[in-house]
Amino acid sequence: MSNTAPSFVIEPFYPGNPENEADLHQLIRWTSNEGMIPLNEASIEKHALASAAYAIDQPKYGQRELAGYAAVTQIYDKHIIEVGGLVVNPHYRRHGLASRIVKKVVKRALRELAPEQILAFSNPDSAKLFEKIGGQQIEDATTLPNSVWKLCLNCKFYDEKVVTLGQKCCGRVFDITKVGQAK
Repeated sequence: MSNTAPSFVIEPFYPGNPENEADLHQLIRWTSNEGMIPLNEASIEKHALASAAYAIDQPKYGQRELAGYAAVTQIYDKHIIEVGGLVVNPHYRRHGLASRIVKKVVKRALRELAPEQILAFSNPDSAKLFEKIGGQQIEDATTLPNSVWKLCLNCKFYDEKVVTLGQKCCGRVFDITKVGQAK
């Protein structure tokens, strides 16, 4: 890889498109190796909308290479959705790509799905990202809508952090709605 920073393009990703088949399998491989909830063909096909980032002008990969992905992974009701499935090619980390992909997916979701609230459930790495881009950490899980709250009650992190430590929330849920409203 050269010393120059790569250029990226972020565009809608359609898993059913035969041209995206190799990229779909790459996403599955990355998430299987990252200690996150692994994506699979069925889960990716259920995403309401998705965006992928490509490093462009990469002769080694036919002028473009898959660099990252994020999607609307859950629609709780017509007002509340979740963004997830975030993964960045290890070769393209530390270029601000994750924040660009999340912002693009959130803006697209606001435009196409018009939710009132967009949530993101995080791991320690993505929590830093969501904070950095302006996400608001949910501090009291009981303030979440019932459609989301019932998931918290069944989550191992709720039990470990909330019940055992007496906290109101596990610190893993962010409201990222305003991330997509910024210019």
